[in-house]
Amino acid sequence: MTAKRLLVLVVLAIALLGGALWYSGRQAPVRHDAAAGPLLPALEARLNALEEVRVIGAGDAVLVTLRRDGEVWRVSEREGWPADTGKLRSLLLRFAQARRLEPKTALPERYAQLGVEDVSKPEAGGVRLELHGGGEPLAVIVGRNNPQGRGSFVRLPEQAQSWLADADLAVEKDPARWLERDLLDIAARRIVAVDVRPERGPAFRIERRDGDAAGFTLAQIPRGQRLVSDYAPEATAGLFDNLQLDDVRRFDGDWGEPTLAAEFLREDGLRIGLRAWDRDGRLWVVLEPVLDEAKAREFLAAEVEKDRRAVEAAEKPVAGDEGETAAASALDETAKDALLKDADTRLAELSADVQALRGKVDGWAFALPNFKAANLRRDREAYLAPAQ
Repeated sequence: MTAKRLLVLVVLAIALLGGALWYSGRQAPVRHDAAAGPLLPALEARLNALEEVRVIGAGDAVLVTLRRDGEVWRVSEREGWPADTGKLRSLLLRFAQARRLEPKTALPERYAQLGVEDVSKPEAGGVRLELHGGGEPLAVIVGRNNPQGRGSFVRLPEQAQSWLADADLAVEKDPARWLERDLLDIAARRIVAVDVRPERGPAFRIERRDGDAAGFTLAQIPRGQRLVSDYAPEATAGLFDNLQLDDVRRFDGDWGEPTLAAEFLREDGLRIGLRAWDRDGRLWVVLEPVLDEAKAREFLAAEVEKDRRAVEAAEKPVAGDEGETAAASALDETAKDALLKDADTRLAELSADVQALRGKVDGWAFALPNFKAANLRRDREAYLAPAQ
């Protein structure tokens, strides 16, 4: 090998080594003081002092704002409807317990690969979670979840160093998914009748079968026809059974003629009027609960008598093994007092419950889940088939 060729090879090796060292330094520089540890060390002590949580997306767009209102958290983007506190608590605990697991890039030009670039950029892939209350605001940029296993890529906005955290920290960006969804829970067996004015065809009534607490039928089934199934009218009567909303908005009363309407009568005199509109591809309903006091008094009088007989039966003496007498069954004083409430007391409690329900739903429209909406949309013919 000539001296000239040897010199060229040496120069080339030095250049390659220098390039490799430069590239590795550019690939993922790490601060000398970077170390694994809690992601947000101050958060755990401040959980009960937080007043506001914000989720901010690309272009600094505020996507979700959750604000504390006494003991309730509310979703600002849904005009103050209560938030799902269980979901919020779970999110905050994940961040309070999350730890920095492994340092990643500190190069701004590589942040986008992890989704941890500043959310002021219109094309930002992550979100900035801001926590206010109890001290200086806390913030963290949450990027993509780790494609090779558990964890999420994160970066504190004031720091260059990004990290892989040891927990999945994805933050929900849709305000509708932060809503408290539980709306009503009235079992079908407590409904005695439903009057429906459908979108098409004549109005009709669904009513409980005589002597059948759960079975329903259509009133006045036309000659030569029968129910398609017993399930269909029961499903409609069970609209309020574990009813959860898909979305909510303020109702301004100016939505025009409703698509359909219905009224549900509960056994104790609660009547819930319902009007529904097709909007944005979903069925939105407005609920109007009122108490039929005459029906309530009739029902409660029967309940008082039934409970009185139950107390008498429970306290009826029976002979013991040694001739001693004892009550037929144990009945503590609290249970006994509840059973012996008079009709006026029960009516006052029922009226208060109806007033509380009215306070909850007045002025709001609720988007129904699709399967609930499908039950409500049925016209009379959908319940019927030719008699065999």
